[in-house]
Amino acid sequence: MIKLLSAIPNSILSPGDGFEVLVSSLSEEDVKTELSKEWESFVGHDSTAKLFSEKLGLDIQANRQNIVLLPNEVLIVGMFTPPRRLGEGEVWTEEEILAMPINWVRVVKYPKGYLVAVPSVEAIA
Repeated sequence: MIKLLSAIPNSILSPGDGFEVLVSSLSEEDVKTELSKEWESFVGHDSTAKLFSEKLGLDIQANRQNIVLLPNEVLIVGMFTPPRRLGEGEVWTEEEILAMPINWVRVVKYPKGYLVAVPSVEAIA
């Protein structure tokens, strides 16, 4: 089952567990296609769930839970890209939030070595 989130949780990374995590970009249309399959919301805040609902045309409920990413399981993550950093005590208006772009990514955990076509960091450097 696909899990929908608004951040990539640290809990999916366990050094030495023998797995690698692949993160790939998605368009909003890709996300809608992915979420036409079975999925569950792990979006932790009502306001974020409401925004995702409006952007994607889906009924997304807030569901604040810890998450565990199992091998070959898919996360779809929407991450806000604010145009600037807020000043102390400042808040975004609803209009500003709705205008913010969302970077959508797919996150999948694979056994180490499974992604042989993906070069290591050392090979790129």
